[in-house]
Amino acid sequence: MLPTTPATSKTLQPATVFAALGPNPAPLAELLWALHRQRGLRPTALFLVVDSRGHHFLQRELLGPGAVLHELALLLDLTLPPDAIHLRVVTGPGGAVLDDDDPGHADLYNAAIWDMARAATLQAGDDVVVFALTAGRRRTMTAMSTMAFQLLARAWDLCLDVRVSDKRAEGGVGFYFPEQQQRDIVAKNRDLVDARDVAVVLAEVLLPRLSGLLSTTNLSSYAAALQASQSAIDDAAMPTVVVDLVAGKLRVNGVDVGLTGAQLIWYATLAEARQRGDGWLMVTNVEALQAMAVRCEPRSSWVTAVKHQTIDAFVGGETPDHSKRRLANNLSKLRTDTANRIESWCRANHPKWSRFLVPEKDSRLVNGDRRHRQRISIDGRSIVISGL
Repeated sequence: MLPTTPATSKTLQPATVFAALGPNPAPLAELLWALHRQRGLRPTALFLVVDSRGHHFLQRELLGPGAVLHELALLLDLTLPPDAIHLRVVTGPGGAVLDDDDPGHADLYNAAIWDMARAATLQAGDDVVVFALTAGRRRTMTAMSTMAFQLLARAWDLCLDVRVSDKRAEGGVGFYFPEQQQRDIVAKNRDLVDARDVAVVLAEVLLPRLSGLLSTTNLSSYAAALQASQSAIDDAAMPTVVVDLVAGKLRVNGVDVGLTGAQLIWYATLAEARQRGDGWLMVTNVEALQAMAVRCEPRSSWVTAVKHQTIDAFVGGETPDHSKRRLANNLSKLRTDTANRIESWCRANHPKWSRFLVPEKDSRLVNGDRRHRQRISIDGRSIVISGL
C-alpha cells in the first residue's frame, strides 16, 4: 500500500508543465515528483511533445493503466484527468519516424514544440508554467525548448533541467522517482541501485526572457516568432560605428552616412573622446578638433576637398587669429549640420539608433559662466577609428 499525502497537497501552487520528451519518459516522472516534493508545485496540466518512438514508451511506462503516473497519483494525491494531458506526437511525411539530421523533420519538431509551449502558456493564465528540459540526449529538442522559454516565458515561469545524482539511474533502467514501489534498479553496468538512494535535482536554467520584445501577432507560429524576435534583437543591438579617416567616410554597420569632410573631422573628434571616457567635450575645446584635423592626411582627396575655412586652417597646422570662444562660435554651424545629418540618416535607416549616434548637448554653469558640451552616447567599444 502506497503512502498518501494529506489532502492539503491540493493547496500547493498549481503549475502547468511543458516538456519535449525523448524516448525515455523517466525524466517527466522525476519532474512531477520533484515539483511536488521540492518546489511546492502541483502539476495540473501537461503539454507534451514526443516522436512515435517516444510515444510508445510514454504510453507503456507512464500513462498506461497502473503505470507510473497512477503510482504518483496515489503517492502525491496528484490527479491528472485525461483532458489535462495534451499530447502532440510528431511524425515525418507519411508517418515516418523523425530523423534529427533531416532539416525538414527538424522544422516539424520545432513547430510542434512552439505550438504546445504557446498553448501551455495560454491555458495556464496566471499559473506558473514549467518549461522542462527532459529530452535527454536529444539536443535539438532541448535547444528548441529553451528558445520557446525565452520567447514565451513570463517573469514567474521556470525553465528546469531534470537531473539525477547517480548516473547509473539514467536511461531506460526503471528509475522514475525515489519513493517508487520498485526500489531495486538494475543499472546498465548490472549494478543494483536502490531508488531511495538516487536524488532528483531540478536545476533552474537562467535565460534572458524576450517575450516583451514581441507582440501577440508575432506568436502565431514558430517561423513568425523567430523572425520577429531576431528583428527586435537587431533593433536593440548597439550598432558598430567606423570612422574611416583614410576613405573619409563615417559608416554605421557598413553603411555610409554621407558626412562632409569637415563634419567627419568633428564627428571623429567626438568619437575619440567617447573611446577615452564618458565622451563629453567642451565646444570651446577647439584644440581637440584641431588635433584631429592635423592627424588627417592632408594629401587625401577627401581632406583636400574640405570646404570649411576654419577646418582648412587646422588641417594646414594653422590656428586662426581668434579667441577660443569666437572659434567655437564660428564652428557652431558645423556642429549643428553634423547633428542634423546624423539625425536625418537615422530617421531614414534606423530611427532607434539616433539616441546613440546623434551628438547630445549639455550645458552647465561653471564659476557663473555657462559652458556647453557635446558627446555621442554610444559605448566606446562600438567605435572604430581607422587611419589615425
